[in-house]
Amino acid sequence: MNITLFFLTFSLSILVSIITIKAHAQNIIKNANFETINDTQVEYWRFDGWQINPDITTYQVTSGKNAQLMISSSENTHAYMLQDVWLDQNSSYIFTADIKSLDIPTVNTGASISLHTHHVKGCNIQGSKDWSQCQLQISNNGPRKKVALMLSLGHYGNLNQGQAFFKNISLEKKHNTLPNITTITFGKNQKHLKKSYFIPPQDVYLNIGLAVLMISLFISLFVLIKKTPKNS
Repeated sequence: MNITLFFLTFSLSILVSIITIKAHAQNIIKNANFETINDTQVEYWRFDGWQINPDITTYQVTSGKNAQLMISSSENTHAYMLQDVWLDQNSSYIFTADIKSLDIPTVNTGASISLHTHHVKGCNIQGSKDWSQCQLQISNNGPRKKVALMLSLGHYGNLNQGQAFFKNISLEKKHNTLPNITTITFGKNQKHLKKSYFIPPQDVYLNIGLAVLMISLFISLFVLIKKTPKNS
């Protein structure tokens, strides 16, 4: 009986942990605080842009408590940091970042968040402004899709210069689309990247673990009840 009670207690604690994880939105972005850097490259991120000159357009990351990314250019450009993520089928997400700008001309697009190759952006921060939150909603109404999240200075056909700062970067899955937020929508008939292997949706492992634990708890309770002596 002691073994059964131990297993029951252990299973309950794991079950509570899983439910807690599922109840809180998870940040899907990897290395969101730029903690991991390999050979001067920020892991899971890649820096790119239109005609990037490393002597003119650069980036710098600060990790730790005040983690942030700075993209700087002394000439007009479209420079950006990218990270690839998978969007589950028929799912909605909120892409969020705090943005600060310094000496960005107000003529063209300044600092923003978007998706690579997409013209829709979550905001347009210009001039010299303190931190403000920027959000972009991504709705995938088609099959599972791979996209590249983009933190950028300037934009497609709207080159700019100055300094753009980004922090508190996250991508969280939502149960429903939210109103009054700029949205990029992928339809059922839109093409998606061809893949030769299966990548499970992000909640699959949690759901499988939850199901296994529920079954285990039921069996443990059944055994415990069976072993409990009946009053004569």
